[in-house]
Amino acid sequence: ADTVRTQNFKLESETIQLAGDGQYIHDGDMDYRIKLAVDPDTAERIPLMVENFNIQGYKLTNQDIELTFRVWGSPFHRRGEVEELPPARVTLVSGALEVGMEAIDFPRNILKGLLRIGGGIVGPGTSD
Repeated sequence: ADTVRTQNFKLESETIQLAGDGQYIHDGDMDYRIKLAVDPDTAERIPLMVENFNIQGYKLTNQDIELTFRVWGSPFHRRGEVEELPPARVTLVSGALEVGMEAIDFPRNILKGLLRIGGGIVGPGTSD
């Protein structure tokens, strides 16, 4: 009764696509898998992505940067990890750097960067 399941959610704009599923418990733990695709022009405005990916390579291949995150834990002790990096063919062509497991803040920082630049993309919604 206190568990909220979110299946197949999608947020899309011209430059960012976010999809995922998961669940959270009111005043308890959460567990989400989130797939993120960011076009190279938008990624250029997120310092953490510029530091870890060759944005120019993605522009040349006309490919979005695609990542999959898992975010879980309690409201006071959330953890996150990158589960999937871009496919090897894109990584090799673009020269993207591999993000190690020590980069626990990577998902949170990318999402914060997206929210900072995309202020109008996601706003208060209405419930049906």
